[in-house]
Amino acid sequence: MITVHNVHVVNLAVIDIVFLCVCSVVDVIGMGVIAFQDGLLSISHSHSAGIMFVQTLTFTAACGTLIALAFQRYLAIVRPLENKKRRTVKNANILQTLVWTVSIAMGVTVAALESDSASHVIAEGFSLYQATFFFSLLILSIIVCYIAIFRSVRERELVEGGRVARWQQKRNMRMLRMVNMLVLVFVITRGFWLIYGLYANHTTPLEVGDDKLFHDVMIQIVARMGCAVNSALNPVIYGMLTPDFHRHLVQIIFHPFAASKPQRRGTMEGREEKVSL
Repeated sequence: MITVHNVHVVNLAVIDIVFLCVCSVVDVIGMGVIAFQDGLLSISHSHSAGIMFVQTLTFTAACGTLIALAFQRYLAIVRPLENKKRRTVKNANILQTLVWTVSIAMGVTVAALESDSASHVIAEGFSLYQATFFFSLLILSIIVCYIAIFRSVRERELVEGGRVARWQQKRNMRMLRMVNMLVLVFVITRGFWLIYGLYANHTTPLEVGDDKLFHDVMIQIVARMGCAVNSALNPVIYGMLTPDFHRHLVQIIFHPFAASKPQRRGTMEGREEKVSL
């Protein structure tokens, strides 16, 4: 079943696949170079324009998609009936198109600056500070959405009751826990990478072969491998906390325009018979 929630999660899965297939492969090569040739500490291939483009693209798109997921949970839990018209697959696709457009624009800007050797420092600074902006925007959006969700849940627990309300609330909380885990893992791994990048950008570069340079390069690779672990863990989180997600993933990828199947009425008819008795 194609839902707003699954549309955002599928886009996040695509981001993870792109990062794993490009940046993580480069990091593995870089670790091999350092392991077998200690004197060769220059890993310029990991700082090329293409890698900078993919790195900026995936980071910005991941931040935007996680914000969209949190906002979607906000609309689904806080006044769901009033926000029903906004929670459509069409609006979700429009929002994801906007996220990818902004991410590609940021990636192209960084890649254009990186391709010119004279503006290499500017490219690194722009990439780090735009990443800091979107990272801060993600944290701020999560805090605002979760405060509103927490207040709404507390008020609803005092007012509403009944089996249907409790079932719906349980489903909403399960999806919210999935978003929480995605955001938490993202903040820990990408935050470590971002903090190191800001630190390295404000320190004076040392000569090749220096022990501190070797230490800094290893920290950089470990930080980016942590980002790869984040991308690898996300599908596990999807499968654990979203029932039948992998089946939905295949349906969305291979049948993006297929209409959702109508709900089977067997259980509803049984309920109607029980009520009539």
